Amino acid sequence: MEKEIYDLVIIGSGPSGLTCGIYATRSNLKTLILEKGMIGGQASLTNNIDNYPALNGISGFELMSKMFEHATSLGVEFLNEEVLSLELNDKIKKIILKDKTIEAKAIVLALGAKAKKLNVKGEEKFLGKGVAYCAVCDGGFYKNKSVVVVGGGNSAVEDAIYLSNVASSVTVVSKKSDFTCNEYLKSEITKLINQNKIKVYFDSVIYEIKGDDKVNEIVVKCPMCKFPSLKCDGVFVAVGRNPDNSILKNTKIELNSRGYVVVNSNMETNIKGVFACGDVIDKEMRQIITACADGAVASNSVNKYIRSKF
Repeated sequence: MEKEIYDLVIIGSGPSGLTCGIYATRSNLKTLILEKGMIGGQASLTNNIDNYPALNGISGFELMSKMFEHATSLGVEFLNEEVLSLELNDKIKKIILKDKTIEAKAIVLALGAKAKKLNVKGEEKFLGKGVAYCAVCDGGFYKNKSVVVVGGGNSAVEDAIYLSNVASSVTVVSKKSDFTCNEYLKSEITKLINQNKIKVYFDSVIYEIKGDDKVNEIVVKCPMCKFPSLKCDGVFVAVGRNPDNSILKNTKIELNSRGYVVVNSNMETNIKGVFACGDVIDKEMRQIITACADGAVASNSVNKYIRSKF
């Protein structure tokens, strides 16, 4: 198979990966970013970002596009391909793709996270037929229709607010007794609730998603409801995310009990020459700006590692 050697290969093009690429290239490291999906990762799916300094009100897609353009303008190479496996035991690391193997002196894992599932009856059956995990991606299919958003955190509330401008009715179902989102989002959704644009059922759990060819009903346990089910055309699941660590299963990369990559303050993993940043590591705050900071730290550590080892 064809081989290419890089100073650094970054797996993932979210804010941490793109920032890492920008800093690495500015350090004269030959850098490649690999991405199996959408440029910008989950951040690209955010409808409105109002807490990124100097860019208030920008969409996630636009912000990530700007980061991507910045990185590539500096010389970061980009390849839209899925990584099948990694070989990390030797000093030169190997990244196995479908048609070739890429070699690198260092690797940064900016793998991000993927949506958690409810694991209830009907969820898999109606995936793409009324069950979705991204309101910005799929909300347009539900214009003037009735939708349910599951969850009460930042993502769920953002989805509900976004969908209130698209769907005919939006109902939030949360197993918690109150919203767990930040105070700003809580105040925004409260306004819409008071305007009867969004309904909320707390302390509620979905047991089943039902339908014929597509979703038309959910079965719930809801102390506030006088009925065991809710009619709807779509269900948007926003109950959190899990680290996207599938390509690490056959490696010796240390993961914690929840599947996050274990790193030190320099973003170093337990394997020399392998670093990690962004949502795939366990940390207190998960924001675009903190992901960017992770990427900058990882790049600095990579630069020091390469200069000392090669």
